[in-house]
Formats: sequence, C-alpha cells, structure tokens
Amino acid sequence: MTEQVTAVLAASLILIRDGSSGLEILMVVRSEQASFAPGALVFTGGKVDAGDQSTKLLERCDGSSLLFPQELAFRVAAIREAFEEGGVILARESSKTHLLDGSASARLQKYRRCLAGGSLALSDFLCAKELVLACDRLTAFAHWITPSSRPMRFDTHFFLAEAPSGQKPTHDGIESMNALWLTPASALENAREGRWNLMLPTRLNLERLSHAVNVSEALESARNTRVVTVTPWIEKRSGVSIMRIPDDAGYGYIAEPINDVSD
Repeated sequence: MTEQVTAVLAASLILIRDGSSGLEILMVVRSEQASFAPGALVFTGGKVDAGDQSTKLLERCDGSSLLFPQELAFRVAAIREAFEEGGVILARESSKTHLLDGSASARLQKYRRCLAGGSLALSDFLCAKELVLACDRLTAFAHWITPSSRPMRFDTHFFLAEAPSGQKPTHDGIESMNALWLTPASALENAREGRWNLMLPTRLNLERLSHAVNVSEALESARNTRVVTVTPWIEKRSGVSIMRIPDDAGYGYIAEPINDVSD
C-alpha cells in the first residue's frame, strides 16, 4: 500500500480593490522553474513557515487575541507571502490605525528577499520597523485540501482582504514573474483562451468572486458564507471519471470530467 503524503499547511491572500471595470484581484504568475504549478496564474500564497507560528508575533498582530494559534499562523503566512511575492504588505505602524501607504511600503521592499530566504525572521522585521500585521482585515474565504492520492499535497486556507490604498504590487523575480490586477472575468477568459493556466481552486474561487461587483459586496458575501473544507473526489459515471466537491462549499454544484485535481 502506498503511504499517504501529509498535506503541507499553506495560506493564500486574495487581495481585492475597486477598479474602473469593477472588482479587481491581485494575481501573480509563477515562475516556470517553480516546483509546484510552474507558470500558473495564482493568488499570492505559500507554505506556513515555523516563523509564522512564533509566539513573538502575538503582540505584532492585530486581532490575535480572537484567534487560535494555528488560525493566526495561517493569517500571518498569507500576509507574509503577499509581501514576499507581490510586494503588498497588510500592516500598520504600531501607533497608527490606518494601513501603510505606498511610500511606507516602498521603503520596506528591500527586506522581501531576506524574509523569503530566511535570513530575516518576520518577528524581528516587524519589531525593528515597529509594525503590526493587520490580521484583523482578513476574512476567511475558502479551505482546500489536495486529495490523498496525490504525491504533493497542500492544506490551504484562503483569505480575502481589501488591498491597502497606494501600494504598488511588484513581482519578486524568483517565485513570481509578474504581478497584475485583473477582473475575475478577464482572468477566466484568458485562461479559457490558453494564455494562462489556472489551478482548480484558483478557477473556482475566481468564478465565485465574479458575482461581486465591488469590494464591499465581495467581503460581505464572504462574511456570510460558511467555509466548508473542500477535498475533491472522483466518481465514475458511465465509465467517465468525474471530479466532485461538496455542494455546500459556496461554488454551487460542480461535476466535471477529470483533468487534474492535484491543485
């Protein structure tokens, strides 16, 4: 019997804003050399690091008192990854209530590679710069776990948040090779036409977000939708393999011929 691979804990931050054509989402294009989903169009995100679970972060995260340690770690990881991959940081100065603006964010860009490479601990960075992560701005959006039959598995929590005003996204040139604002409709259309590859959770989350006309509506919908864990499974129908997910997960009834459910 093949031993089941343990799913790696991961987090993803879906940053949204109101654009001229409606709701826009920050997305990045993964490097073609990436070990997972090379070249895919994705939301910022990645593995939960040991540093994301440091007790030193408790006083450096707004909203930490309302969360269990692991819940906080997922939110910390989502914010950290958005900064490392996309250059946008959801944080405040310790003495302020508003989020960092574009000029403040620009002064912090040089620390992204140190954080990503592990030479700078997130807790030390936040203390040195007197910053607090805005974990209270994140709304739980989705939870996906890769099927147990797959050789690479992730247990990923997706969060939704309004992007800080004035901050300019930039790719890191290592994991992400482009950072851009897209409407859900545009991202989905480009994927259908073969210009970008979308993993299953990304595609379905974009379809779900396509029903919102603006940030306020998207956040309100997320707050009122119960997060149901999604682990896709396969059903056989007339000899055809069909991919299924729970009907009450917020995506409607999904039953489609199997292509790749490893995402």
